[in-house]
Amino acid sequence: MGVAEAQPHIVRARRQLERVQVAAWEPPDAEQAVTWAFYAYENCIVALAELHALRWKKNHREKAEMARRLHADGLVSRDVGDTLEELNRLRMDVAYDEPGPELRDTDLEVLAGDLEAFVDEIGDAIDAHAGPDD
Repeated sequence: MGVAEAQPHIVRARRQLERVQVAAWEPPDAEQAVTWAFYAYENCIVALAELHALRWKKNHREKAEMARRLHADGLVSRDVGDTLEELNRLRMDVAYDEPGPELRDTDLEVLAGDLEAFVDEIGDAIDAHAGPDD
C-alpha cells in the first residue's frame, strides 16, 4: 500500500469530479451531480487509506467511518463522513426513483466546489508522498 495504490483512486476521483462540475452548471442535473460526487468522495477516502496503508472495506458505511477516522487522525482537514452518508442517501433516492426535496434543495455549485477542494487536498497529500520517480 502507498502512492502506487492510491494513484488510481485519485485519478478516478478527478474524472468523477469533472462529471460533477458538468452536471452542476446549466442546465443543472442534480441526479448526476450527487451520484458522481458520492463516488468521487469515496475514491478520495480509499486513496488516502491506501496511501497510509489502512485497511478499508467495500462498504459505503465503512467508508464513511474511514472518513471520520482519517480526519480524527489528522490525515485530512475535513470530516466527510456525514457528507458521504447524505450523498449516499440522495443517490439511493434517485436510484429508486424517489428523489425528495433534499435533492432539489442541494446547491450543486457548492457541492462541486467543496468536492474540488477535497480532491485537491487528497491529490496534494499523494503528491507529497511521491518520490521523484513517481
